[in-house]
Amino acid sequence: MTRARARSAQCMRHLLTLLSVAGLTVLLAACGSSDESDGDVTISGSSTVQPLVSRLAGNFVSENPRARFDLEAPGTGEGFLLFCDGLTDINNASRPITPVERRACRANGVEYVELEIARDAAVVAMSEREKLPECLSLAQLFSLTGPTASATDTWDGIGPSSQVPQGNFELVAPSSSSGTSEVFIDLVISDRAELRAQPAELRRDTLSVASDQLVGDVVRESPGTMGVLGYTVASTEAGIRLIDIADTGGCIAPGRDSIEAGTYPLIRSLFMYVNTERAGENPTLRSFVESVIDEDLGEVVADAGSIPVPGSVSESNQAAWSDGGQ
Repeated sequence: MTRARARSAQCMRHLLTLLSVAGLTVLLAACGSSDESDGDVTISGSSTVQPLVSRLAGNFVSENPRARFDLEAPGTGEGFLLFCDGLTDINNASRPITPVERRACRANGVEYVELEIARDAAVVAMSEREKLPECLSLAQLFSLTGPTASATDTWDGIGPSSQVPQGNFELVAPSSSSGTSEVFIDLVISDRAELRAQPAELRRDTLSVASDQLVGDVVRESPGTMGVLGYTVASTEAGIRLIDIADTGGCIAPGRDSIEAGTYPLIRSLFMYVNTERAGENPTLRSFVESVIDEDLGEVVADAGSIPVPGSVSESNQAAWSDGGQ
């Protein structure tokens, strides 16, 4: 092996080590001085989407050694604050942009394109040492996690004693700025809370942590605690067990097949929002986005624990990019 090839191999091993670090700022660049860079790309947003986009950025750097990426994962909502202030090139999001965020982008002259790059789901998990419950209905989930649930810290009333743990109940979830929590609230809590004239929010004694990865850490070390996190992250976490969810029919296990088929009740889409003006000014940003929408993402998405989007969505992404955003 030549010295150059050896240095390149060493660089890629270093990049893969960086990509395995979740929840931290990740700087991807080719080995060499920073003045070789053709352009920096700043990415923020969802901690759920970060592992996938980190892999995509790593692949791009391996083919474009002068590219530099600065990735952070403060959460979908915090990421949109930065993005709509014009401070980042791309926002990773585990839910669609809200009307308030759209108005903020418009007020600041930030035009963007929305690209759906993968599918995921919100899941509930417990330590693998806890054998119960095996399944929860959406109504039971609301009773445990909704706005009035903090009146009790046990599993009483959720089901027969043979089907639920006998100890105390605690809930851990990402912060309110996380798309994971927002999706869970939207799919499990909002409608039921509205019928009861209650606020659409998690129980007030929820332990709030900075990322889905930290939810996995807490659940793994805290028997009796139930966590809300994304399937993309949960599928890579050892020591936790995912709970089946029942909607109007039987219990459905979260997994690639049920998410891809649309039968699991808590499915969501994962997005990249791209500042189109910056893409016009920054060849590296533009080339990276084009590599994402032109590439067959199936294998990369699967390796990151997410579910590939259908071919029709890929075609819509290409059309949206060609139209130049909004």
